[in-house]
Amino acid sequence: MAEEFRGLLYAPSYEYELIMLFGMVLPYLKDYNYNFEIENYTDEFPDCFAKLNGEHVGIEFELNASKFKAHKHHLDPRLPNCGWIVCWKNDMGKDEYTFEQKETKQPVKIKIISLSAIIEDLKSKGLNFIYNPEKQNPSNVPSKWVRDTFLKQLKERVKDNEYTLIEELLEFCEKNKELEVVYGNGKIASFNVRVKRWGKISPLGAMANGVIWISFKDANKVWAYSHEVEAELRRRFNQPQTSYYKNYRARDLDMETLNKIKETLEWLSET
Repeated sequence: MAEEFRGLLYAPSYEYELIMLFGMVLPYLKDYNYNFEIENYTDEFPDCFAKLNGEHVGIEFELNASKFKAHKHHLDPRLPNCGWIVCWKNDMGKDEYTFEQKETKQPVKIKIISLSAIIEDLKSKGLNFIYNPEKQNPSNVPSKWVRDTFLKQLKERVKDNEYTLIEELLEFCEKNKELEVVYGNGKIASFNVRVKRWGKISPLGAMANGVIWISFKDANKVWAYSHEVEAELRRRFNQPQTSYYKNYRARDLDMETLNKIKETLEWLSET
């Protein structure tokens, strides 16, 4: 293995690996006129806020740039808050796109930074951040998570108190005959909770990295609450009309918030 290697063994195959890589090369991006100063990571859209050459900007991380549209971010009312896509591969054909904001019809320019191109250039200067950039990380991820594999990964990724809290929330949902737990696929195990008689509407979900979310809208426009239900959900969690969801970290949850989530699920199953 080359002595100058200092990063990932393989090209990023998941968004969080891309974010790790971005952090590694951040000090070198100023050589490409990207003088980023990170303000905060939001866990919402856009993923991150920063100052770029002194200007306040929003950044969305996507493995491939085309995922920005696939994830319906161009339809999100918060689109004007996002000015940049940081990706591994730019498969959009050009380095800048203009989207029309759905509500106002105003144009919003989104610029694209491809880290694969920058990594290749840095390697020519003796800075090797990916040992094998042409190969993605081999994965043993199952095609579909189930209860046991979700809990196994959860146990590996979070602290015992966080594990207990999410397991308790999962068991609470399983015991409610009006709710259905649906497990996802992907590198990080997850589950969504649906109200059975509402079909695909999923008001709550959790991931094996310790994130729990409450949904107020579906960004993909597949389902929608009634106006009354959406308004009540926003009131309970003190969220504005523009937010699609509220994320909680299990490590930050107190019993009051956990009980509020349980009470809300009971209310949704009965309303």
